[in-house]
Amino acid sequence: MATVEDKSANTDTAIPSFWERGITLQGVSWDTYCKFVDGLGERRVFVTYDSGMMEIELMSPSFPHESGDRLLERLVYSIALLKNIPVTSGGSVTHRREDLEKGMEPDACFWIANASKMKGVTDLDLTQVPPPDLVIEMDIHASSLDRIQGFAKLGVPEIWHVQDGELRFLVLTEGDYAESATSRSFPFVDCESVGEGLSQIETLGETEALNNLLAKLKLR
Repeated sequence: MATVEDKSANTDTAIPSFWERGITLQGVSWDTYCKFVDGLGERRVFVTYDSGMMEIELMSPSFPHESGDRLLERLVYSIALLKNIPVTSGGSVTHRREDLEKGMEPDACFWIANASKMKGVTDLDLTQVPPPDLVIEMDIHASSLDRIQGFAKLGVPEIWHVQDGELRFLVLTEGDYAESATSRSFPFVDCESVGEGLSQIETLGETEALNNLLAKLKLR
């Protein structure tokens, strides 16, 4: 089996294994992970790091992934506008904590309760600023790493998680996530209604599905 040398490490080598959507490397040092991510620039490659394992998603997200992700993001922006709630978007920015040996890139993330703390922030140092209040994760394909637990370790309070077409609101409680019927960030938003909105995208399109959802949530 071919190996990839990790030059920033002393004796370890990065051993590759392939999965449905990319490649996972074992034995990657933190410095090598950081250099790899920093060297990508604006190219759309998702990289996850967990205690020496680095997962690289090599393929572009599918259309269902993008449609669901966009609807959930548009819902957050609509709530911010209609309810006059300050929100700071982080997109798919890399979240790193060297002390935890974790590096995560969400599909989308938002600071809501902590939006004011992000004013003027140009370098996301999670030892100095809080993690995002809300992360959106679309698991259309299988992953070799437990990204949900990775976000728990980073202290993300809430995840809107879509897997196998089902939406769950996950709320962090005592270091682990529990399902919730309503959003922690937006208590007036219930998971069932948002899930119905996602299921309407294919037949109604994103805009009409969002309009129906906003009406059901009594936001307009």
